[in-house]
Amino acid sequence: MKTTKIMLVGGGSGGHLTPLLAVAAEIKSQHPNTIVIHVGQKNENLHDVVGGADIDETYTIIAGKFRRYNGKSILSHLLDVKTVLLNFRDVFRFIAGTFQAWRLLGRTKPDSIMLKGGFVCVPVGYAAKIRRIAYITHDSDAVPGLANRMTAKHAVYNTTALPAGLYPYESAKTIQVGIPIRSEFVIVTPDIMRTSKQRLSINPDAQVLFAVGGGLGAQMINKALVGASLQILSQNSDIVIIHVTGKKLFTETKQLYSDVLSEEKMKSIKLIDFTTELFRYSSAADVVLTRAGATNIAEFAAQAKACVVIPAPHLTGGQQLHNATVLQHAGAAVILQEQELATLGDVLTNLLQAPESDREILGQKLNSLAVYDSANKLAALLFEIANNETA
Repeated sequence: MKTTKIMLVGGGSGGHLTPLLAVAAEIKSQHPNTIVIHVGQKNENLHDVVGGADIDETYTIIAGKFRRYNGKSILSHLLDVKTVLLNFRDVFRFIAGTFQAWRLLGRTKPDSIMLKGGFVCVPVGYAAKIRRIAYITHDSDAVPGLANRMTAKHAVYNTTALPAGLYPYESAKTIQVGIPIRSEFVIVTPDIMRTSKQRLSINPDAQVLFAVGGGLGAQMINKALVGASLQILSQNSDIVIIHVTGKKLFTETKQLYSDVLSEEKMKSIKLIDFTTELFRYSSAADVVLTRAGATNIAEFAAQAKACVVIPAPHLTGGQQLHNATVLQHAGAAVILQEQELATLGDVLTNLLQAPESDREILGQKLNSLAVYDSANKLAALLFEIANNETA
């Protein structure tokens, strides 16, 4: 009997990679003998994310990038010589990547493919069309990324996090599935929170502020939280700040804290450069500080966490701004724009000092946006098209 092979493609950010791990785990849970292949972008610093028993083979290919920045006019882009030259160079990278993907698909012969996002998906999607291999796309954000828009036409299904009608795809093949997240992300009860704090050697009666800027970190958030840390620690007598800085920003952020806080107050700061077990820390949190990346928001929604969300305004297409708008309209998070970061200390202190019931209501509203069983839905679609002939 032929062994099914499923290829999961994504890169560019942890938000594109961590959902693939959830899908890989679900595939292995349903059909343990399935071979799961991951394809990422060459020269990325995210390969630690896709390790583990559920990925059987990992490959990387060259992928070009079309650079454009939210808020900049077409004329500004045209006058930006460096950006124009980099985009011109990456046309050739895209061509080379498509050839590499075509050869890789011929060698690995996957039965179906999932394109999660990031520019590595474009050469794989184009090569899959040439090879007549069926694939699906998945969008986590409220606004689809360029890579998925470029590959959507020839996909068997375009799957989405939010209701299908919000996306510019052919309605007959657009399916809302939510965002696949690890099974460990569940609603956090008071008992689970206390146990989580104890496992981290934190007093279960202490409050925890958990901050994460995404898979690669966020320098602006790091600096703002450091600047607010003295106020937060001074006005909240028993609190621990757990801060995921991003690998490249760890040393810098640690030094910034040391410059601001005394040795005694530094005992209340737990710094982590990067983690593949975010749930261990977020489950202990009374309040979460995060970017508006769709995957992290889905994870905290599943846990029903009270969140302060700072969208990254300059990301292509304004995706995080759109994500934050959805949250704001639902009253599901406290939204703070980057130009308001001077008030971060006040915002966090107010939420930490608010009645516990206020934080619970905020978390419940966020949880009401969660779509469950996403990994199972995506795995089912991948097996469905793997068993069909059409691509």
